[in-house]
Amino acid sequence: MGAGLGLDRERVVAALGYLAASGRVGYDLGEESFFRRELPFGGALEVMHPRLASARDLIAAGAVVWRPGARGCAAAMSSAW
Repeated sequence: MGAGLGLDRERVVAALGYLAASGRVGYDLGEESFFRRELPFGGALEVMHPRLASARDLIAAGAVVWRPGARGCAAAMSSAW
């Protein structure tokens, strides 16, 4: 999938993991492939996951900084550390 875009496997797997966790893609076991999902979340996503709204508030306030991690992942650290 990523070869045509010039992306390495780790980056594609990380992106698909993010999209799957947010409900944007699913995986068909029979077809052994990912598929795009359209879900009517809108603002309801933060109602279903209140920690997401709190996390966005922390990032907006500068209380969390992103540190690049291995294999295309990132880690969040409190600025108090």
